[in-house]
Amino acid sequence: MARVALPLLALVALLATSCGGKTSYSVAKTRSCLSARGAQSGSNLDFVASTATGGAFSAALGDNDVKLVFGQTESDAEQIVAAYERFAFPNVKSGLPDVLRRYNNVVTLWHSHPQDADLSLVVGCLR
Repeated sequence: MARVALPLLALVALLATSCGGKTSYSVAKTRSCLSARGAQSGSNLDFVASTATGGAFSAALGDNDVKLVFGQTESDAEQIVAAYERFAFPNVKSGLPDVLRRYNNVVTLWHSHPQDADLSLVVGCLR
């Protein structure tokens, strides 16, 4: 029994240590990555983005643009999503799930439905 328990205990310990916390993304690293790939970075921010605990910036990607709004924690990002949902005009609320997305501590708000290539670029640059 001890022969089985020891390897099992070692496996559980290994799994526990490899399941570290979720990734937190950085404004500076993400902006740098997007700029290096041709996105035009700006600071055209709304009230929610301008008050974000982790900072924010906008990025122009061809015909579309996106606001990247960072919380310091995932909880902050959840509150950012809630704020966008709360402040959305009635004519915008129904389409909000199409343009508002959260990735750990960052929230993206697209001007219009993102093309797959633009979405891949932004998600791929989250650092």
